[in-house]
Amino acid sequence: METTSMSVKGQVVIPNKIRKALGLKPNSKLIILQDGSNILLKPIEEPKMKDFKNLIAMGDEISKKLNLKRKDVSRVNF
Repeated sequence: METTSMSVKGQVVIPNKIRKALGLKPNSKLIILQDGSNILLKPIEEPKMKDFKNLIAMGDEISKKLNLKRKDVSRVNF
């Protein structure tokens, strides 16, 4: 178990031992969750390009199986 303190600005230092164990580097992104009086910090891992490529390949495979064409998919504007 490690302890830390919160600064006047609300900043918290994650102890070095934990940063090393989790492979956290400067500018690592974390999500923060609250459950009652508990706080959970969880690292967000940046997706790898191969993961995106795998998703695209899966989509291509499914569209071929279903014989989908571009005209079958409605355009969504964001």
